[in-house]
Amino acid sequence: MSSTTNESLISEGGNQNNNQLLVMVQSVFKSLSDYSPVIIVMCIFFISIISTAEYSFAKPFIYLCWFFVATGIRHSIIYLSNKYNPSTNYDSGFEQFYSTYILSFTFFYLLFPLILVNMDANSSLSNYKSIIFFVVYIIYDLSFKVLTLSNGTNMLPLMLKSLGEFISGSAIGIALSSIMYYANKSLLYINEFASNGSVSTAPKNQQMKCKVYKNGELIGQSEDTNN
Repeated sequence: MSSTTNESLISEGGNQNNNQLLVMVQSVFKSLSDYSPVIIVMCIFFISIISTAEYSFAKPFIYLCWFFVATGIRHSIIYLSNKYNPSTNYDSGFEQFYSTYILSFTFFYLLFPLILVNMDANSSLSNYKSIIFFVVYIIYDLSFKVLTLSNGTNMLPLMLKSLGEFISGSAIGIALSSIMYYANKSLLYINEFASNGSVSTAPKNQQMKCKVYKNGELIGQSEDTNN
């Protein structure tokens, strides 16, 4: 009788430990999603601290200003939408998918200037590690939000809402980074987001060109024609 009781107590204790571990894991995953805006801002400041690029000390504060501008734009749109169409009730999704909006905004705030540099200079600067990081983080955040909020049922409305947040965040990131690119590109994370500052291209006439950029501006180039 005593042996059976002890086994029962051990079993219950094991179940409790497993439940606690599951709760801890779920809490970590939830925090990675809910606090992703804070995590991203901290990463931006860390990148600026270790960066040796020009104006690196000012870049995170410029980003932070645009961060609040992007948040204000989103909040204003939701406020006006609720004011003129109360049935939409956009407030219910403001906190839920805010992280998705900020992740998308930050991704394109960093990526789009690089695209503009490549278009202007006919180069191929890239940083696949950063791109993969943001793509995976955004997919994770979207999936986690949709699955947890829907409880596995009626996911379509949440999927559409999350897609809207991704598109709007991306659009704001593209718009604000474009403004900065043509106003003062040295305050953008072009050097930090690019894998390197040197690009070599080979046109059809087999003339090799090597261009060196600093803060998105061409500072040197060399040519080697192969016959």
